[in-house]
Amino acid sequence: MSILLVLRALKTLKVGCFLLAILLCSFALLNQPVRAQTVTAAITGFSYPSGVAVTPNGRFVYVTNIGSSSVSVISTATNTVTANVSVGSQPGDVAITPNGEYAYVTDYGSDSISVINTATNKVTSTIPLGSGPNGLAITPNG
Repeated sequence: MSILLVLRALKTLKVGCFLLAILLCSFALLNQPVRAQTVTAAITGFSYPSGVAVTPNGRFVYVTNIGSSSVSVISTATNTVTANVSVGSQPGDVAITPNGEYAYVTDYGSDSISVINTATNKVTSTIPLGSGPNGLAITPNG
């Protein structure tokens, strides 16, 4: 009976120590000074931008435009829009495969997902879905 009480106390102590460690780490992270950031470029020409994804190599950024049913492709080297890809209605979220070959875009208004080949910036297929897809994630193995 006394061993059971000791085990319960240790279990409670472990949970308590774990929670204390989380609180201390959170406080340490929140207590860090914020460094000033500088805007290096202002990129215009979007129509109600919503989702943003960066290619794994960091060379391009894909931004969905709800207002124009398109995806803008930005070169990070020049900070300019290099392509606009027409997709389904009301594109919201975008995710890029781990190998960088494809960008998947949820088309909320079209009830579908557009698949963009990132080498050509062309839609290669459209996947029909249920009503209003609103989120997207790709597994680490693609």
